[in-house]
Formats: sequence, structure tokens, C-alpha cells
Amino acid sequence: MIAALAGFIPVRQGTIRLQGNLLDVAPAWDRVRAGLRVLPSDRFIFPTLSGKEVMKLSSDNGRSAGAATETFTVEPPGLLDRKYASLSGGERRQIALAGFRSGVLGVCDELFDALDRGVSRGLFAPSHKP
Repeated sequence: MIAALAGFIPVRQGTIRLQGNLLDVAPAWDRVRAGLRVLPSDRFIFPTLSGKEVMKLSSDNGRSAGAATETFTVEPPGLLDRKYASLSGGERRQIALAGFRSGVLGVCDELFDALDRGVSRGLFAPSHKP
């Protein structure tokens, strides 16, 4: 099901709609613009991109990595400048989750995979600052 939501495989029956937008035949970028965020368990989705580039891809309006990380802390500093493939599983997951929270609907396979206790707790903190 996650592969069909992400557009990796065709929908064989029925349709996918999000807030009235038909997504089952839409390209990935239209799904992101509609607010759909899909986080598969595959850790090497964008091995040649930097963390900042991955963050920008996960944004529906091309906002900066800094704006996306306002709701989710990515530690240690400088992590976003490194190539995604050079990061540990937990570091990659932090970057992916920071962009993941900007959508309308998020579907995540293995949400806590490779995350330490502190980062896992941060997932359920309010996504806004007072």
C-alpha cells in the first residue's frame, strides 16, 4: 500500500484522493504539492543528495532546509551539509522526518527505525513554537 501511495507501483483498484485531489495517477511532485508525505523504510532513497537537498525535495513549496527544521531538530549541527549516503540510519531518519512533518498526511513505514530515545520522544512534541 505504501508503494502505491508513493507512486512506486500503479494502483490496481480504486483511487487515491487527498483533500479532493486525485493522486493515484499523479507524479510524485504533485503528490507532495497536495500534502502527501510518504516515508518508506528504504534508507538509501537519495544517496547522492545532501541533507539540505533532501529537505527541499520534501517541501511542497521549495522552502529552505532551515525552515523545515523549525519543527524538528536535526542534530548534530552540520548534518544537513553532508551527503545522505554518508549518514547513519538515525541521522538519515532525522532529516527525512523533519521534511515529513510539513505535509497534510504522512504515511511512514517503521517510524522509529534507527532513532534514539530522545529523537523518538521529539516526534510527539508540538510541531509549533510558542
